[in-house]
Amino acid sequence: MNSDKLEATAVQIKSVTYIGMAVNCILSFIKIIVGLLGGSLALVADGIHSFSDLATDMTVLLGVWRGSKKADRSHPYGHGRAETFAGAIIALILIVVGSVMIYYASISIARDEVAVFHYYVLIAALASIISKEWLYRITRKIAVKSHSP
Repeated sequence: MNSDKLEATAVQIKSVTYIGMAVNCILSFIKIIVGLLGGSLALVADGIHSFSDLATDMTVLLGVWRGSKKADRSHPYGHGRAETFAGAIIALILIVVGSVMIYYASISIARDEVAVFHYYVLIAALASIISKEWLYRITRKIAVKSHSP
C-alpha cells in the first residue's frame, strides 16, 4: 500500500474511533446515571462496559499510529502487525470485562434480587442499542474498506 493510501486509511480509522470515543463517553454517563436512578444493575454494568470501550478505542488509536508507520530497516514490510496486535489486546479486554459482568450478574441472580421496571431505563437501553449499532456499521464499513482487523 502506498504512503498516501496508508495515511488516508489511518485518518479514516482515527476519525471513526474518535466518534466512537465520544459516543461511548456519553453513553457511559447516561447508562450509569439512569441505571443507578432506576436500580438497574444491568444498565450500570453496560455503562461500565461502555467505559471499557474507551480503552479499546485508545488501543485502536495506538495500533493505527504504530501500524501506519513507514517501512524501515528493521521492518522492511512496514508495521502493519501492530494493528493486529492491538486487535488481540481489544479481544482480551472484552473477555475480562464480560467475565466481570457475568460474575456480578450471577451474584445478583443467586441473591434473587428483583429490580423494579422503569421506562427511562428501557429508553436508555434502546438509545444505547441504536447508537452502538450505528457505530458498528460505520466502523465495519471503514474496516472492510481499509482491510483493517
